[in-house]
Amino acid sequence: MLRVLTARSTLSACALPRTYALPRCSLRVSIATRRSLCTAAAPEGESSAGTPDEPRLLFEGPKSQTVRTMKMVSVGNLSFACISSPLIVISTQIGGAPATGIAMSALLLTFGGGTTGGLMWATKTYVKHIHTIPGRDVLRVVTPTFFGGDRITEVPWEAVKPIESAHPFATFEADGRLFYLDEVGEFEPAFKARMEEALPGFTLGIPVEEDDQKKPE
Repeated sequence: MLRVLTARSTLSACALPRTYALPRCSLRVSIATRRSLCTAAAPEGESSAGTPDEPRLLFEGPKSQTVRTMKMVSVGNLSFACISSPLIVISTQIGGAPATGIAMSALLLTFGGGTTGGLMWATKTYVKHIHTIPGRDVLRVVTPTFFGGDRITEVPWEAVKPIESAHPFATFEADGRLFYLDEVGEFEPAFKARMEEALPGFTLGIPVEEDDQKKPE
């Protein structure tokens, strides 16, 4: 009996230590964080703006979201006018005044259609973004659609020229279409210089007065 107890104590003393399973780490690194780390670790002399195969942002309009909201509200008003006009005519006919209903419906449709059409005419030239197209000397221009979405147009640099019409919201013309670059937008310096070269006598952005550049001594 003593020998059995001694053998058991010896085996327990020589037994391997217990192992504990550590919980798996659920930490995930976002793509933006990994890109920033890769950019920070890049050797000196390499550009951090991206590879030539990636589109580069040249211009960004600051009122893109405002234009989209205005278009959605305008289309909503026009839809309301189209739906409510027949109901107004029917209700006034029941009340014995059909002429009043027709006049009210015509006024409502005229207002809704006029505001929507005017807003469409004024904002269809507004440029939301401009990107480069890798491997081509072409601009990828994004303008709003009727419902405020994105309309993509490829504009070759050789097609960019000064406007020939009196549109109040137009900066340049290309292939028969007008485009408006917001003065308070963000311009890439190289894009701004080349665009001003293509548009003689035209200055992009807000001109800075010499008096504002001077600092008091």
